[in-house]
Formats: sequence, C-alpha cells, structure tokens
Amino acid sequence: MLEREIRDLAALMGRLREADTDFRVFGADNHRYQIGPTLSEQQLQEFEAKHKILLPEDYRLYLKLIGNGSGRSLPPEPNASWMVAGAGPDYGLYSA
Repeated sequence: MLEREIRDLAALMGRLREADTDFRVFGADNHRYQIGPTLSEQQLQEFEAKHKILLPEDYRLYLKLIGNGSGRSLPPEPNASWMVAGAGPDYGLYSA
C-alpha cells in the first residue's frame, strides 16, 4: 500500500510539472520540478552508516522509487550521488 501511495505521489508531481510550465508555484522557479536520481539500497545503507542514522522506511522507499532532491549538484564527493540539493533552504531542506 505504501508503495502505491508513493507512486501516486510521483504521478501527482508529474501533473504539477505539466500544469506549471511557467514555474509560478512558489519555489518552482528554483527546482523546476526536476528530481535527482533514485538511490539503490547500497547507497542508502552507505548514507545511513556514514551518518549513523536509520532513515524512516517510507522515506527510503521514496528515495528508491521517485528520487533524491532536485537534481542540482552540490560540490562533488566521490561515490555520493545522494549529494544533490533539495527543494531549497527556504523549506529547511538541505542536502546531506
């Protein structure tokens, strides 16, 4: 059931992208509805180990099925494809 809800969210995001072609929704001019790459289980485990945390299962599933951040690259770190900017610091969301 959770997987279906996350896939429904992906579809909703696609509809928003199609409807807001001028990026008028607050923040859209920054992220432009672009989503970073999905993450593998190995990448998630490496992130959790590095930061000594366990991500909530629903968020892990989101990262696996939809993607991570907005796709805007931050300063590169070897083997760290999770290092992308999120929806923006205005929302209190920063990359890892």
